[in-house]
Amino acid sequence: MKRTHHTNDPAGRTVPASTDEPVYGFGLDAMPLREALARLSGTDVYSERTSSLALAQFLLPSPGLDWLLERLILFCNRDDGLDPVDIARFFEYPVEPRHSRTGRPIARALASMSDAMFLAEGFRAAVEGKWTETGHRYETVREWLAKGRSRAVLNGWLADLDGAGAIRPGFDRDGFLDVPYQLVHRAASASRGVRRGSHVRPAVCYVVFRAADASPEESAATRAFEESLLGCWTDWVDTDSLEVVLVRVSVVRCPPPMDGTAASRLFLDIAAGARPYGFDWDGVTLRRLSDVRSAGCDRGDETTAAD
Repeated sequence: MKRTHHTNDPAGRTVPASTDEPVYGFGLDAMPLREALARLSGTDVYSERTSSLALAQFLLPSPGLDWLLERLILFCNRDDGLDPVDIARFFEYPVEPRHSRTGRPIARALASMSDAMFLAEGFRAAVEGKWTETGHRYETVREWLAKGRSRAVLNGWLADLDGAGAIRPGFDRDGFLDVPYQLVHRAASASRGVRRGSHVRPAVCYVVFRAADASPEESAATRAFEESLLGCWTDWVDTDSLEVVLVRVSVVRCPPPMDGTAASRLFLDIAAGARPYGFDWDGVTLRRLSDVRSAGCDRGDETTAAD
């Protein structure tokens, strides 16, 4: 018999969980996986190599995903028997900015949208997929504010980080002006509702896709992006309270070239059981910022699913 229960994520939301199959959702709503994938077909897609497409298939139930979740469970200080099947997976998960003093939502402010969010009691990880976006330069907080954006929004995100103890001791708040804004609100989304000194250690997880037949130039660009991305976190994140994880995935099979309209239908194909992408699960590598720091070098240790 299927047994279900409810768990509270660190932000206080109640999400359904099952001991037999994982819960999926879209936005803030839990729903059947097929429906969540159908909702994704209405999001922005530019080609068959848009990361959200590959990520949707990557997050389907599989032994490889269980391997990743098991490691995230350990990284987030959950060594008490939490099972990957009890981690809910929500696509396009929004977190609204709140006033730093009152905790109330800021009117007309844009929510931080994670590609996916993993949720369970005492476990929270924001997931971002990257593929063709690896050449994108992130806007800094300074540049973001220069466009007339609300400092109240920024202060709200910083309050989330500070409340979770995620800011490295001694880091000057003015230093955030040169931090990419996307990293700030992504980390705040993962940290929402987590209290400093609690057993909960949230995570931000980047899943970086790379075609197995990528040119040497493309591969070098992806590597440079990965190093730059980890470098953007190094100065200010307290990895005792927030972990940053980079997952590299080699795509060994990819759909033929197509425009965004045609590519968006791949979500429906995946919902119907098709698997347009092929992943080298044994070659998936995982790095975390805390290992890079402890190694005292740029690379740190890499863990693979084949280990």
